[in-house]
Amino acid sequence: MVLQMMRFRGICRIALGALVALPALPAASAAQDVAIARAEAACECILQADLLVTLEDLDGHAGLSNPFAVERTSDGRFLVVPANRPGTILLFSESGQFVREVGRPGEGPSEFGFVRAMRVGARDSVFVMDQGNGRLAVLDASLEVARADRFATRGGWFGPLNDGRTVVLTGIPSGGTEPQNRLVVLNSDLEVESSFLSTQPLTRAEDPGPLRRRVAVSPEGLVAVAHSTDYVIELWQVDGTHLGVIRREPEWFVTGPESGPSGGPGPADPLQESPRLGPDGRLWTVVHVADDDWRESLGPTRSILGGDGPGVPSQNLGGYIDSVVEVFDVNSGQLLGSARVDPHMTFISDLGHAYSYREDEYGQPFVDVWQFRIVPKP
Repeated sequence: MVLQMMRFRGICRIALGALVALPALPAASAAQDVAIARAEAACECILQADLLVTLEDLDGHAGLSNPFAVERTSDGRFLVVPANRPGTILLFSESGQFVREVGRPGEGPSEFGFVRAMRVGARDSVFVMDQGNGRLAVLDASLEVARADRFATRGGWFGPLNDGRTVVLTGIPSGGTEPQNRLVVLNSDLEVESSFLSTQPLTRAEDPGPLRRRVAVSPEGLVAVAHSTDYVIELWQVDGTHLGVIRREPEWFVTGPESGPSGGPGPADPLQESPRLGPDGRLWTVVHVADDDWRESLGPTRSILGGDGPGVPSQNLGGYIDSVVEVFDVNSGQLLGSARVDPHMTFISDLGHAYSYREDEYGQPFVDVWQFRIVPKP
């Protein structure tokens, strides 16, 4: 049930620019195949977000906190990894009520050490990247651990395929000769089947590691690699064929001193995160940018590293970070829609679902789940 409509800030429209198509090119020349997505022409449409449900922990039994990961199953339930207990997965109902814990912290067969990421696969199986135990766990539709095997790469951002394979954006294990930042295809036994190097260099950060990029994988084998500190999205096939690059150069993607101080309280440069590939050929992505009034909205901070480490707001990220949500057609590279919204958004499904986190004045945590849609302009 739709409860509330998002209040948008700034531009919110469908943009149809004149773009370069993305043919399947040989890897040697693919790096030069660049589609520049521009927002020059607009149709009579808008990108709309409706509040779908709020996940609540009113009695504190769930132990909800700012999530490390959130996933939505096909029947509308939600799986949440709270930041204060990253070895725990919380199950919430379609209506947002806490149901139970899935697994527990530990090193046993049905336990998790540190959940880095989750993805829902075919028939509502849930793939859990347990970085703490160096395992990839697969939960069945009843959310019982069906298998938990050690994988042949360091854990990173990943996506399952319909044929039982898994694509991981990761580094090669210690002692390996391959460089970091590779797309690695694991077979059904979680052994390395193939790998290929991400081709586009980072221009705004020296660190080439996988933490500087995010990956979205469709069950059929399309792979999108989004650069965190550049507005660049690489498109691949799982066999290593490089399809092309979408590159955005919007005016609001501002880096440097104007975006806020790096390493201290307040936002730094824009950060592209949580891409998702939909079954309809749409690629959803979000860029976190500094709010115009972030200094006034920051409030008290708490350290994320301890001691004198960089600070984060003690309550709501939405007060000082905006989210620019955009959707592309991966077949043409066209930008289909763009909206700047107040909450700090993260996509959690390939159907345009995203979540934002907030706390009330008493520190009570809430996770709001939103549904983004392209709709005709009223």
